[in-house]
Amino acid sequence: MSRDELAARLIEARREAGLSHRDLAKKAGVSPGTISGLENAHHDVTTEKLARIALALSVEPCWLAYGERDKAPDWWDTVRRGLVQ
Repeated sequence: MSRDELAARLIEARREAGLSHRDLAKKAGVSPGTISGLENAHHDVTTEKLARIALALSVEPCWLAYGERDKAPDWWDTVRRGLVQ
């Protein structure tokens, strides 16, 4: 996963969702600094944070990380249910 490519997709998805850094951070349960650092390609992201951010943006983690659609959508549904509970 390239930091620059992740940053570009994150910015795109956040803008499409109409969220500020602070709004997305609150919705995803991460700090605004995490969102800012990812968008500026300064930080790496854990799998858990990536999944939380993807859920908050209503996008698949595979797309956010790699620009590819998940080939196993049932997997994402299972993860999403686990994060929402």
